[in-house]
Amino acid sequence: MHTSSIKRKVMRGFDRSARGYRFHARFQEEIAWETAAIALRHARPGGRILDVGCGDGALLAAIIDQHHSTGGSALRHFAVDVSAGMCAVARARLAPMGAAVIRADAESLPLSSSSVEMIVSSLALQWVEDIDAALMEAARALSPGGVLVAATLGPATFPELRHSARKALRGAGAGRDTAGAFPSMEEMERSLACAGFDYKISRSLRARYYGNFHDFLRSLKNVGAMGQPWLAGAGLARRGFLKSLEREYENEFRADEGLRATYEALFITAFLKG
Repeated sequence: MHTSSIKRKVMRGFDRSARGYRFHARFQEEIAWETAAIALRHARPGGRILDVGCGDGALLAAIIDQHHSTGGSALRHFAVDVSAGMCAVARARLAPMGAAVIRADAESLPLSSSSVEMIVSSLALQWVEDIDAALMEAARALSPGGVLVAATLGPATFPELRHSARKALRGAGAGRDTAGAFPSMEEMERSLACAGFDYKISRSLRARYYGNFHDFLRSLKNVGAMGQPWLAGAGLARRGFLKSLEREYENEFRADEGLRATYEALFITAFLKG
């Protein structure tokens, strides 16, 4: 498995957070449940389903639970993740449900071509270093007419954090931009088309509220996000910068419900041409 420095940072972040991830990943569980419902509308009876970037196994667990509750015919399912820590957690969760978990990279799947009918993914694609390579791999692994169902974070995620970081950086005499690196809907559409998919993408903005700025940062750390490159680039690892960032964030984005953080979720349903 080729591991660039960016990929190693992603892996380390999720390895560290794996053990306590499920307790803190409320938003991730919510998105996984919704993604599962979309996936089951397109699942073929007896079809093989691969969860790419499975994390703690929330998406595949939701698919299995929802499918069993409808009395549907059996599905065959397995999962991959690049983080060894997450694989261990997902394996403990999914093995009793009959699903295997393999450590593997989304950009280089250990599968034969045309070997699965559906690929699913929930809040993992935004951490992939080369989204074009990952989608080409998905297209290669899917059988003709196969379906990719995924949720990913869009670039409108954490606008409050980026805005506050820009103001704090200017106050510190720095002009560096802190724009997020998550692919836009337009970029995702181009990548899907290049990989040979017909697709539809919907967008959802969701606000979450935290007691204070440190609760928000702690939540990011507990789900493995603090080690991700663009968040580190926002200056969050610089202790001397945090006070100024906290002040800007608290001054502008505190509401009656708490300190606001907005997530943008992109829900993708893509059909392999041919």
